[in-house]
Amino acid sequence: MNRNHKLSGLAALSIALTLAYAAAHAAVSAEEAAALKAALTPMGAEKAANKDGTIPAWNGGLTTVTPGFINGGRRPDPFASDKAVYSVDAKNVQEHAARLPDGVKQLMQRYPNSFRVDVYPTASDLKVRGTAKAGEEVRVAMERGTYLRILFEP
Repeated sequence: MNRNHKLSGLAALSIALTLAYAAAHAAVSAEEAAALKAALTPMGAEKAANKDGTIPAWNGGLTTVTPGFINGGRRPDPFASDKAVYSVDAKNVQEHAARLPDGVKQLMQRYPNSFRVDVYPTASDLKVRGTAKAGEEVRVAMERGTYLRILFEP
């Protein structure tokens, strides 16, 4: 093994040990964990709806099997019947510019006849909205603050 490979290996080992050390000391108190559990989803996103109501509150994600699902088969789209509320394209991009990232606006300029963004409804009263759902093992590990320790301990 040449000198560069040995240095690369040492650098990788140093980074791994630093990350493991940081993860082992990243625990929070029980009070902080309870406050975070109340305010955040298991994956760390905010549970609350946004201020202007365009993003509904998270309510636990998909908790039931979508009708038509066959075990081992392709999962059906739980939103197949949704219709776009409106579309944003080069003709009306200025009306919605404040909510669009620069990259989307540039794509509309570059492809004015073909690029568009369809906007679909969100509804906080529907159980299927806010669909992000982690497995039970991930949820429990995140609540206990053990997820990073699981990654770094043998």
